[in-house]
Amino acid sequence: MSSIKVYLDDALDGISHFESRGSVHNGLKKIDALITQLCVLENRAKLKDYDEALLTGNGKDKMMTASSITTTSTSTSTRTHRNISYTSSNKPFIKKWKVPTVKDAVFGEFLLSQDEFQYNITSSLIALMLRVSLNREEFNIEDMILTNKILQGVLLLHPNSRKLFKRGNNLKLLLDYLNNYNNYPEELIIMVIQSLVCILVRNVPTLRFFEKLDGPKLICKIFIEHSASKKLRFKSLEFLFFYLIPETQNDSKSQLENFKTRSNSSENYSEASCISQDSSSFSRSNSLSSSVTSADSIQEQDNNENFLKKIINDIQTNFPRKTTIQKAEILKPYIKNIDGLINELIENKPFGNMNGIEW
Repeated sequence: MSSIKVYLDDALDGISHFESRGSVHNGLKKIDALITQLCVLENRAKLKDYDEALLTGNGKDKMMTASSITTTSTSTSTRTHRNISYTSSNKPFIKKWKVPTVKDAVFGEFLLSQDEFQYNITSSLIALMLRVSLNREEFNIEDMILTNKILQGVLLLHPNSRKLFKRGNNLKLLLDYLNNYNNYPEELIIMVIQSLVCILVRNVPTLRFFEKLDGPKLICKIFIEHSASKKLRFKSLEFLFFYLIPETQNDSKSQLENFKTRSNSSENYSEASCISQDSSSFSRSNSLSSSVTSADSIQEQDNNENFLKKIINDIQTNFPRKTTIQKAEILKPYIKNIDGLINELIENKPFGNMNGIEW
């Protein structure tokens, strides 16, 4: 058994001790410390790569486009800052987040452990949230905030764990907090909203379950509630921008252009004119190897293609990908200024260029 599995076995065992709040807290702290340490090691590895690239000249073209690079490496005892300045450009170098793979030197072993049910952190956190929902007397604000913090980190590192929330009951554990947000501290509700983003990003089936469970309505309710704090309303607004991201480019561009035209001319847009009635389509390669000439091979290829068509059709029917305008129709009954939100998304691009997005 690997060292990470031994560590996780001990931490997850603590979370499962329902009779002891102390054990649960200690288990959560251990998992949080593990993820933090892995991220620290990853940052150190990246810093080393930057240093080597500077010394050897590798990656010079990419790195010389930046006017400054600031890298921070943190450990439990020391903190170091390195500033490297360039004068060729005023634009800072920003490294995009990339989901690590099992081949990653730092995260590889951890990711492999998450593919095994007995070491999957998300499963244990869901069980913990279920336990809290059944017995409010065991509710501990600090532990639930920490639970959401860990959940967010794990889901970003191990996207496959998001599939656990495709089950309506698991997703409902988080939505129940939003439905009764006045009964919980603001900090916890904000963390829950952030967790929902980590669960739903690039997760179309769960997004459709989220809609069936009235998730958009619950977020809108917080957003328009004047008694809610400015910070909480702002967090719900961030979520709405995220929700409005198109999941497919199928007719998305033409729909947005129609919306902009109508919005600029102060005309109201209708569902009939802005939402395509055609379902989303998936492109696939139809090329055959020139070396395959036998009748049996061709028949097998046809069978495989028909099987794939059936799978795609099932996905398309049960979990259709939606465009921004289609999602706006869902939000329209709850928010009067939905046109303003879409304009903000189109003009200011809070999530960058959305062209070519396919979830």
